[in-house]
This record gives sequence, C-alpha cells and structure tokens, in this order.
Amino acid sequence: MRAQLAALEAASRDRLSQRDSLAEKLYRRTRLYRERNESPAIEGPVTSILLFSIRKEKYGLALESIDEIQPLETFSFVPNGPDFIHGVVHFRGNILALLNLPRLFGIPEIGVSDVHYFIAAHASGHDVAIAAGSVDELRTVPLSAIQPVPDWGGAAPANWVRGVYEKDHLILDLDAILKDESVSSWRG
Repeated sequence: MRAQLAALEAASRDRLSQRDSLAEKLYRRTRLYRERNESPAIEGPVTSILLFSIRKEKYGLALESIDEIQPLETFSFVPNGPDFIHGVVHFRGNILALLNLPRLFGIPEIGVSDVHYFIAAHASGHDVAIAAGSVDELRTVPLSAIQPVPDWGGAAPANWVRGVYEKDHLILDLDAILKDESVSSWRG
C-alpha cells in the first residue's frame, strides 16, 4: 500500500511539474511575442504617411496634406476635362476635382470600378480629391526609410515623388504636383 501511495505521489508531482513547465513555456512565449511586436523606438526625424493604392499601383501622401477619406459613392464627369481628372466630387459644400494618379503618371487606363474612395487633400492653396482603390494604412516612419527616387524616365516629372517607401509605394509631393503647369493649367 505504501508503494502504491508513493507511486501516486510521484505521478502527481510529475504532472504538477509538467503543468508548471508548460505554464513557464507559455509565459516565455508570450513575453517573446510581446517584445517582438512592441513598436520599436524610431530614432531621428519621422513623417506620417497615408498608404493607399489603385489596382497594383501604390502611393503614399504626407498626413499634413490630408483632410479626410470618404467612400466614393458618386461623382460627375467633366466634359472636355483633362485625361487625369475623373470628374468632380461634392465634399463639405465644395466641389473638388477628382484626380486620377495613374493617368497623371502615364500608367495605362483603369476603370472607374477600381476606385472606391477619395482622399480629400490640400496643397499649394488648392483643395483636391484623389481617387483611391483602397486605403491601406497610416504609418509613422523615419525619413531614412524613404529611399530616393530612381531615375525612371517616366511621363511625370521626378519632383512629383518625394521618394519610395518599402520598395513599392511612391511617396508623392502633392505641392509639386499641384504647382506644376501641366496640372494647374487646366483650371484656366
């Protein structure tokens, strides 16, 4: 009987030991997960950018030029308007031109069905709506994470792009775009 009692006590200790071991493993995993997912301290100058896309083209805009993001429910075409203007939208009592970035950058045609949102923005004393297929996220990134614009030989001037983030997001300079004669001349 003593032998059986000793065996039961030993088995109970083993189970407690295994349970404690499992709890310790889970605690260590949780701690590692937290450490891995905590926001690292960003050193140096930073900027906040809104990342968005239209089909496969990805863009970013500085947060300070963005007023609001709205679903694009309706807009009106503008007869004889430039190719890079989808039309106009009504936003808080104002009529804003709906800018089509891929057309502006000389990227082949997109359908209107690819546009689900507009980003109401301002720069160079002008308000504009920028067509977007999806609005991905808002990020605060170190300026060092934005790489210089490669020599691309594209249809749009290189000064329209501040840099490239994460290899595929063109970070736009909305001031430069709206000040450019080819964009501002259509307003007459």
